[in-house]
Amino acid sequence: MNRKKLIGIVAACIIVAIVVVVVATRPKPAYTLDVSVSPPGAGSVSPSGGEHESGAQITLTASPASDYVFASWTGDVDAVADVFAATTTVTMNGDYSIMANFEEWVLTFPGPDVGAAIRGAINEKGYINPADLQNHGFRLTE
Repeated sequence: MNRKKLIGIVAACIIVAIVVVVVATRPKPAYTLDVSVSPPGAGSVSPSGGEHESGAQITLTASPASDYVFASWTGDVDAVADVFAATTTVTMNGDYSIMANFEEWVLTFPGPDVGAAIRGAINEKGYINPADLQNHGFRLTE
């Protein structure tokens, strides 16, 4: 092998090695997650948004304010695992704007003897369990 061929092969190997190092150490793209709440003041979401690495799985948790219940996630929900779960994951494959939707918690009374129905739903600690209210004729609606 002559000297010119050897120098060419070594130069090509060095260039390939540099390209491999540059490609391997290039940072993954970052995508923006924008999170909002509807109606305003009806609850909160954690985390509240921010930049995340491509492919990252972000756990979103919607927490309702007093007198509200979580309803669904809307917006860019193609990457949301479960749009009806208050705690779900988002896979960051792009920029997303996602809204947590809450609804007012409404209690419908069963009839004229409300006092007896409420007394029947109060447990030994003095708390009312919504499931017990339903068992005593109350209907919980969203």
